[in-house]
Amino acid sequence: GLKCIGSGVAVDGERALVGASYGSVAQGFGFCGEFAHTDQYWLARTELVPADAADNMEFGCAAAVAGDYALVGARRATNALGQAEGAAYVFWHDGTNWHQQAKLTAPTQQANQEFGHAVETDGRYALVSAPDSDSSEGNVISYRRDGTAWVHHQSLPGALVGIGRFGWDIGSDGTRAIFGSPLEYQGGQMNAGAAYVYLLDGTNWALEQRLAAAIPSFAMQLGTAVDIDHDWAVCGAPTEDAPIHQSGAVYLYRRVGSAWSQAFR
Repeated sequence: GLKCIGSGVAVDGERALVGASYGSVAQGFGFCGEFAHTDQYWLARTELVPADAADNMEFGCAAAVAGDYALVGARRATNALGQAEGAAYVFWHDGTNWHQQAKLTAPTQQANQEFGHAVETDGRYALVSAPDSDSSEGNVISYRRDGTAWVHHQSLPGALVGIGRFGWDIGSDGTRAIFGSPLEYQGGQMNAGAAYVYLLDGTNWALEQRLAAAIPSFAMQLGTAVDIDHDWAVCGAPTEDAPIHQSGAVYLYRRVGSAWSQAFR
């Protein structure tokens, strides 16, 4: 059977993508299926398959969907040197079937950088993270759609405060994007974590603000999961209260103008 079902999940309207990065015994490259909402049920419709499917590439580890565009991460896909570097695949739906439109690869070859660990798209731009690049500082690469081609648009810097695994998770509402960096140092605490909000200012992504906990704690890993919608951003800290309870917490941030502040914990 499938392993790690739900490792990549995305929903847009009546369409959902569900990934399973380890696939099955018969399908070792992974899995990403499309499910359609009909009445009260979600029904399996089809499977997205990369043109160069290969065992252990972990296709389906991350997924995003926006209208007729889907983006699927494969964080262990090999590069031309045979290194497990990662990749992300863009698919386009023609009204009947999905077709692979592009394979996105990191601009700099690095083994084990986990390119494709997190992905996000709005159909115009694609954001792909490599949290283990540059000795685990991490970075995020933006690609822009030009007709049917996807071109490198911008490389967003890694963690600003040491090793952070910047880009561990990505959220976007089309105007702003948020990138988790869960291993960053904050307020004297190791691995307290942080998140970065970027604004799509015209045609470029510009850093708007770094988010952190008002009272950080050791190894809380804020930014392990992130999302954003207009005036609100959410950041998960799954190991807050480490190492005793590790009960976790969720932090909500609110934007007024261009300034973000912690609203709830």
